[in-house]
Amino acid sequence: MKNIYGGNIDSDNLIKYFKAMIGRIYKLLPMKEEKCLTLEKYLEALMNELAGGNKLLLDDYMFIMLLCDIQILFTIEDLKEYKSQVFKCIKICEKIIQKLDGDKTNELS
Repeated sequence: MKNIYGGNIDSDNLIKYFKAMIGRIYKLLPMKEEKCLTLEKYLEALMNELAGGNKLLLDDYMFIMLLCDIQILFTIEDLKEYKSQVFKCIKICEKIIQKLDGDKTNELS
């Protein structure tokens, strides 16, 4: 995938990144359940990283969806709703991985 600097980021590395991101997003659940005092800082760091990635990579609508859906986690108080939103974010990561995997397959054809 081309980045804003004209270089390429290998699809395999992006797939690894988003697989790791799934784990980092999932980590939000126990942090919320345990009322972890660093949850907001963790969430801010996650958002900053993703926002930076969005600027580095050429815009992709699913990436923007992920940013928006993670941002809303700052405002959700209800645990059930929070869990639902976390799993929605994970699903978006899985769709990004599928897209990257498909793009990788198409590059080989």
